[in-house]
Amino acid sequence: MVTSKEFVESSIWHQLGRHAGSEFSYAPEAFARAIAASSGMTLSLDHTATAPMDLNGWQPSKDPAKPWQAELDRRANAYKTIDALHSILEAGADFDFLVDMQDHRNREVVDPEGRAAPLLNFNRLHKRPKGQVLWPLPLYHDIGSREFLGKHDALFGLLRGDILARAMRQAYRAGRSDGFRYLRKLGSVLHEKNKPAAARFFEIAEQKGFHRLIKKWTPFYK
Repeated sequence: MVTSKEFVESSIWHQLGRHAGSEFSYAPEAFARAIAASSGMTLSLDHTATAPMDLNGWQPSKDPAKPWQAELDRRANAYKTIDALHSILEAGADFDFLVDMQDHRNREVVDPEGRAAPLLNFNRLHKRPKGQVLWPLPLYHDIGSREFLGKHDALFGLLRGDILARAMRQAYRAGRSDGFRYLRKLGSVLHEKNKPAAARFFEIAEQKGFHRLIKKWTPFYK
C-alpha cells in the first residue's frame, strides 16, 4: 500500500531529487557552477529588479507589467524559458534563481563544497539526480499534475532558506487526508498499480460525492 507519507516523499523526491534534505546556496560560487554546467539558454533572474541578469544574451521585458516576457533574439525556442519564468513568478517566487528548460545540459551543478544554486529545469539524469529542482515544461507538464504537488509556498520557502525540508514535508501533508486533489493523485496511483487500498479511496470518493473520480476509477472494477 502507498501511504500518504510515501506519496508525499516520492513527489518531493521527484521535484527535488537528492537535494530534498539539503540547503540551497546563494553563494556566487554556487551560481557560477550551476551556470557553467547549464545550457547556453539559461536565464538568471535578479529578483530585486525582476529582470534577467547579464547572461546568455537575455534582455529585460519591454513591458514593465509583464517582466516574464524577457527577450532573446537568437533562439527560436526561447518560449520554453519565457513561459516557465512566467509560471514561476506567477507562483510567487521572490528570490534569485536560474531557469534552464533545454534538453542538453552537463547537469553536474553541485560545486565542490556541496552547494547548489536554485536551478529550475524540467528533467535530470538518473545518474546525477542532485542540484536541480524540477519545474513543468510549458505545453507538456502542469504544476498541478500528480508529479508536482503544487505547494509553491513550501517549495519556495525551502529554496529561499526560510524553512527546512522537514517543514516542507509537513506543509505538503497538512490537510490532505480527504481533499479532492489528494484523493485524485494518490487514489489514481493506487488504482493504476492495482493496489488493494485503492478500493478505500473509491469509497471515500463515493461518500464525498466526487463524481469525476468515481467515473475515472469505475473501469478498474469491471
